[in-house]
Amino acid sequence: MKKNFLFIITVSALITFVLQGCLKDKGIVPLPPETHCDSLNVSYNLDVKPIVNTNCAITGCHLPGGIGPGNFSSYEVFSGVSQTVAVRIQLPFGDNQHMPMGGVLSPEDIEKLLCWIENGAKNN
Repeated sequence: MKKNFLFIITVSALITFVLQGCLKDKGIVPLPPETHCDSLNVSYNLDVKPIVNTNCAITGCHLPGGIGPGNFSSYEVFSGVSQTVAVRIQLPFGDNQHMPMGGVLSPEDIEKLLCWIENGAKNN
């Protein structure tokens, strides 16, 4: 009986692991957290740029010569990849596509970024 129980648990865990991998391979990502963009006035210069400069456009990452592609200190570059950023900042920390690499943004910073992107990623 004990062996059957362990077998069932092992098989269940394996199936869950395989299905998660299949969903990720097909580009299916979790739904974004609920945001309150209608009541949040987000500015690129006042809200987004400081988040990017602190977490992304840093030495060794998204600056010229860094390991991350693109110079995120440039509005044009960052706004051009904003949809990808929206997905990657919401991935679980252990996911190899999660950003920022080696860290986690606060829920408030994630909400600001998502609202800015949802509202057209304007240079305001």
